[in-house]
Amino acid sequence: MPSKLIGVGLLAAALYLILPVEAPADPVEGTWTAEVRVYEWDDARSEHLHLELRMRRGGHYNNFGTHIDLGDFEGLNVGPGAQGSADVRFVLPREAGRFVFEGRFRGEEGGGTFVFTPSAAYVEAMRGLGYRSLDDDQLLVLAIHDVTTGYVEDLRALGYTDLSTDDLMSMVIHGATPDFIRDVQALGYEGLPPDKLVAWRIHGVTPAFIDAFDRLGYDRIASDDLVAMRIHGVDAGLVEGLQALGYARPSVEKLVALRIHGADPDFMRDLAGLGYSRPPLDQVVALRIHGVSTRFIEELGALGYERVPLEDLVAMKIHGVSIALIREVREMDLKPSVDKLVEMKIHGLDAADLRAMRGDS
Repeated sequence: MPSKLIGVGLLAAALYLILPVEAPADPVEGTWTAEVRVYEWDDARSEHLHLELRMRRGGHYNNFGTHIDLGDFEGLNVGPGAQGSADVRFVLPREAGRFVFEGRFRGEEGGGTFVFTPSAAYVEAMRGLGYRSLDDDQLLVLAIHDVTTGYVEDLRALGYTDLSTDDLMSMVIHGATPDFIRDVQALGYEGLPPDKLVAWRIHGVTPAFIDAFDRLGYDRIASDDLVAMRIHGVDAGLVEGLQALGYARPSVEKLVALRIHGADPDFMRDLAGLGYSRPPLDQVVALRIHGVSTRFIEELGALGYERVPLEDLVAMKIHGVSIALIREVREMDLKPSVDKLVEMKIHGLDAADLRAMRGDS
């Protein structure tokens, strides 16, 4: 053998001894329970297996639950409305590895044991994508959620090149798909961190939701504001209702405040009918916060207090000036100003005190 080839062989052998050779990940064993569930919304229907996995680790148990489409399993002949009992053996094949389940179903519910065998090819491919130390539990979760190498490559192409395994799993669980990311990037939201993308998915911030506000004149609303809008039920209908009342483009902060305190366009239309046309939105929110209802305003009007300024209505509620008090005062043929009524309550006076001051028996 030529000396040059001998040298190459010796070098390769030396490198083999020096470089760590990662052993294939070990199979993971545990127990499972499951229940067939059907989800229906609008015209869509999906059939899932709600799966709970339990693994013993160093004296304690790890529990994990998820929903998986029934069509993802091989050999599972159980569906909605299943009856009777049957022994089962079925498989969940994933790029990250293979789950083999054995046990028994009674009707739509079952349980037994499982073995998950990680894929050595997947481990090697993920190592090439920067994930060099995936443990058995991480591989199992990546497999159960079907985090594929193609998904990771697509995310890298979109600029997400250094995601943790936790970020990967969270994004997959909540549906932050490459298509979703492309759509939001096309709307001007580039470089959103994983936690923001996940928050959008959890709370229903969709491209259609953003586009609806774009058409109403809201240009690139901040990410956190979009989430707050969804949490509190701010929608395009609210803005359209406000625009019909003469409010061109209320700030997001005001829209959220209106929703939080229940100050909707119907309430503002009722105010307009009582003579309060297009009041400042901050004052409308204050009315709702302090419980100033249109009925309260109507009853004041019937007692001779018409078109009371909004800030005075709030002051009356804050200090406890009630309709009952005003009726008693009016029965004495008195009509103190709103300021005087508020002053009475601040100093703890009521109608009986007024009668005593006047010498009424």
